[in-house]
Amino acid sequence: MGAYVIFTLGKKRAWANKIIVVIMLTILLVGVLKLDILALRNDPKTLAIKWLNENISSKSKIIVYGYLFRLPTTKSALEELSIIDSSAIRKIDLAETTHGKNLRDKKTFHALNINNVRNISFYKNIIDYSNKNNYDYLVISVEKDSGTHSYFKPLIEKSALVKSFDTGSETEAFPISRGYYGGFENMINLEKAGSAVKIYRLTSSKTR
Repeated sequence: MGAYVIFTLGKKRAWANKIIVVIMLTILLVGVLKLDILALRNDPKTLAIKWLNENISSKSKIIVYGYLFRLPTTKSALEELSIIDSSAIRKIDLAETTHGKNLRDKKTFHALNINNVRNISFYKNIIDYSNKNNYDYLVISVEKDSGTHSYFKPLIEKSALVKSFDTGSETEAFPISRGYYGGFENMINLEKAGSAVKIYRLTSSKTR
């Protein structure tokens, strides 16, 4: 009798464990689908790139900074990046310049994608650098509590905000780079994922 009870309880526990696993997998699947939808529709980075392609001349020179954020670039911009910090060059940069066109067939800018630059002296002299090299825009996506933002503050203060793609006050605290959204309910209620993107016109730039 005792063995039967243990056997029965064991079966019930096994079923309970299976149900728990199914529930957890369902929650994960819903979360993944939600983020995929946001990435395709309302990600501030996606919206910013679309706006740039529609409103900014391909002759423009743009400094770009943001986690998992870049613009299609040119060979000359890549050579420039190599001088600043050769370790900042990514495989997709090399692929684009090798094939002579960007892989997604989008508008190409002289885009200096500096997210991977670790040369601190570059950031400390970014105002002089942007002036000397006639950069037109700064496109930046940085979390509010990121110390990196302080590097750009002097440049931003001397620039004019052209366009902002925000996540909204309710979701700003849960950027995609952290992989945490304040619980399942907050994740489901997210309207946009990722950090806000701001586009600044550098006041020292020349009209193109």
